[in-house]
Amino acid sequence: MYFLIKKFKKKIYKKRFRKKQKVYSKMEIDVHKNPQDSKSQHIMFSYSWEHKHNVRHIYDIINKEFEDVPKWIDTDGMSGNIFEAMNNAIEDAFLVIVFLSSDYKKSKNCKNESELIIGKQKDYILVLTEDNFPYNLEDEKNEDNWIYKMYKDQFYIDLSKGMEQEKITKLLSLISTKINKYY
Repeated sequence: MYFLIKKFKKKIYKKRFRKKQKVYSKMEIDVHKNPQDSKSQHIMFSYSWEHKHNVRHIYDIINKEFEDVPKWIDTDGMSGNIFEAMNNAIEDAFLVIVFLSSDYKKSKNCKNESELIIGKQKDYILVLTEDNFPYNLEDEKNEDNWIYKMYKDQFYIDLSKGMEQEKITKLLSLISTKINKYY
């Protein structure tokens, strides 16, 4: 028994103090970190995979508008320790764009990302991607509506009816303000 406890403590010690490596494999990232540059954080896109095509379209618009600003988007699915990869991506972000949907609400990983965003006090912009999504309402069945609890009374860009130019322009304006604040 003593041997097993000692072995267990040794494992924990190694896990706590080993060099942490970022898990970014199979993700699109255009972040070119320069150790001398203190402004090396990126814009992160948090979304449910069911909306990846719409989010990718918005990513392309943002990338074209803000070419020199690093961006992070998960395009192929995270591999390895997913929670560690999410944590690192959020930790290294100066802004997170959160795309809210019913699928986002159902996803445990999206909930974890949102908890990290709020917990790390990251700057974020909310984008509503579905019509009639219960973002501002408590669920009728009194279910746990974590999105309502986390983001209630927050401003959001409503793209639920499509990519209207006026709303895309507003989103780009908000991002520009956040970029200017960061840099």
